[in-house]
Amino acid sequence: YQRRVRAAGFDSKGVYKRVSGWGPLLGDAGSGYDVGAAVLKAYTWAVDGRGPQTKIVDYLNEHLNLKKPMDLITWTYATTSWERIASLSSIALKGYMEGDSVCKQIIEDTVKALTWSISVLYHQLDFSDAPPQIVFCGGQIENPNGLIGMMLKESLEKTLPGAIISFPTLKPAHAAALLAINLLQNPHPYFTQ
Repeated sequence: YQRRVRAAGFDSKGVYKRVSGWGPLLGDAGSGYDVGAAVLKAYTWAVDGRGPQTKIVDYLNEHLNLKKPMDLITWTYATTSWERIASLSSIALKGYMEGDSVCKQIIEDTVKALTWSISVLYHQLDFSDAPPQIVFCGGQIENPNGLIGMMLKESLEKTLPGAIISFPTLKPAHAAALLAINLLQNPHPYFTQ
């Protein structure tokens, strides 16, 4: 499982830092897996009566073709694929758009977690000579018309006023190739150690 959510960056002095992105078990706040796991937890809590009722129950029953709530156990532990759990993030987005309060909380918590990671990174780097440039990359945030990307941009504009926030204009492989060419011409200490 290589898809992790992390905040990473360089400041103008060339210092590199990263925050989060430890993977599903150690901490991947704001990732598709994190959202999908919250969907599963909300389902179990609603079915048990430990949490509020939510449209997640109906959505998952239909999406996973569950005949009874206990079938979720079989589905969840049938394979260790993190991607299967991450794919359930679409359930939270659907519920958010349909006004489900539990889904709304899951999405808001996701945006808070992402904002917090970026804010922590910002304070670890030195941006005294130029505002930070933040580029969103990753399935849930890189779409400028996507819910989480728009909410994150709005949150960061309040949290880090003056930051330059943008969405990617290149595919990751193309951007990586350009970075490699640039590093060949202008070696950076972080990559030459």
